[in-house]
Amino acid sequence: TGAVFGKFAWQPPAWMCWLGRKPLIAALIVLATVATGAGGWYGWHWYQLRPRPHTVDLTIEPPALTQYEKTPVIVSPVVIRFSESAAPLHLVGKPVTTGLRLTPELAGSWSWRDDRTLEFKPDGDWPVGVAYSLAFSKKECFAPGVVLSSSEVAFNSAPFTTTIARSELYQDPTDNTLKKLVANISFSHPVDESSLKKAVAIKLGQGLSFR
Repeated sequence: TGAVFGKFAWQPPAWMCWLGRKPLIAALIVLATVATGAGGWYGWHWYQLRPRPHTVDLTIEPPALTQYEKTPVIVSPVVIRFSESAAPLHLVGKPVTTGLRLTPELAGSWSWRDDRTLEFKPDGDWPVGVAYSLAFSKKECFAPGVVLSSSEVAFNSAPFTTTIARSELYQDPTDNTLKKLVANISFSHPVDESSLKKAVAIKLGQGLSFR
């Protein structure tokens, strides 16, 4: 093999030579290394097999767009649904006044619709396109022993949108310079007509009429 691979020389490091002269210390180091490895394996095994608390999942339904065409208008609640019974029995069907924090704050009322459904109804309409976060205090508004999979959820109120249902370009047959764009535009939320006319007139430099 020497003719093919050549000759290799290896010299042990100083610490190995030192341990070779102190067998008791070397044995202690080996035992400590084995004990550390065994302890790490046992700890990992215990972590994998440890009892884990049962958690209750939850989903949130953001408020639907307010039905402005109704009289009176219908404002939808935000609804939190739990995978299993979570409400204290004495609060089912009743208002919840503690243990919930909505950010940013909004005047309204919380209540348990049933033992798995919690809802919030604002006193007025939802602000347009606002991001909210909801934090729970587990001890104050849930049944004993209920552990949530998440103690905070987020949702958004409906954004402002516009939809052009139909548009038509009209040209006066007697005046080629007179042209009009007739469009049907729907808005998700009520708008101030005078402000909208002013804004569009500034953009287009023309008059605007509503029907």
